[in-house]
Amino acid sequence: ASPRYSLMNFGVRIDEVRKTMVAERRIFEACRIINGKSGRPDFSVEGLGLHVGYKSRVTFTRAFKSITGLTPSAYIEAAGKLSRSDKSLLSGDDL
Repeated sequence: ASPRYSLMNFGVRIDEVRKTMVAERRIFEACRIINGKSGRPDFSVEGLGLHVGYKSRVTFTRAFKSITGLTPSAYIEAAGKLSRSDKSLLSGDDL
């Protein structure tokens, strides 16, 4: 391969890594917001996506599922169940 092709290919790879890092940072922030609100964010899924930098619910949901393995709605539901479980353990309700 020519040096020019190699340089262009390197640039494409760097751009892909940058985009992945940005997406991971955005999704991490969304998860932090969800977990900080005990699984009940003050945002709709679309609003949460907009808040962390996505322009559409579809794009946000696709990125979220790609990174976490769950849709935002499923993650919110799981976080809510975990939160309720933790609260009952802390309050001694299960004893």
